[in-house]
Amino acid sequence: MMTLSRCASQRSLSRRLVQSLLVGSLSTMGLWAGLVAGPTLNLGRLEIGQSAAYAQDNSLISRYARAVWEVEKKRSYYYQMVKPLMGGSVPDDVCSRRGLPGQVQEICNKFNADSADIVNEKYRLTNEQFNDLTRRQREDPALRDRIRQELLRIQG
Repeated sequence: MMTLSRCASQRSLSRRLVQSLLVGSLSTMGLWAGLVAGPTLNLGRLEIGQSAAYAQDNSLISRYARAVWEVEKKRSYYYQMVKPLMGGSVPDDVCSRRGLPGQVQEICNKFNADSADIVNEKYRLTNEQFNDLTRRQREDPALRDRIRQELLRIQG
């Protein structure tokens, strides 16, 4: 049986994950939409040891972009469900608020679970990896551009 402190700790961790997912989703979706432009990544020649690391990094970026895209689709879907329940106005941090109407809390719980499944299970990213890439893309125009390019590629 789960203790109250463990339940509260998991809820807190879940809230932090959702906040990170939302920030990452919105940031990356802004990149995808072309709202933030960054220079093109110029790799030049790669040394033998660098090419393996770069290929691994490409896989991580691809999984991150796919996770962001899917989480954003879920967020948009659930947002449309919550909007009428909140009188047409949904605060950005709705899922981290206390005292939500029961249906809204259920939708937030579902979004939390779906987002965690997408990031952790489907795309095999840890919360730390996801949060690190979210932070890094804000600071690194070349990384932002790589993520944006991957999002464009995903869209076909």
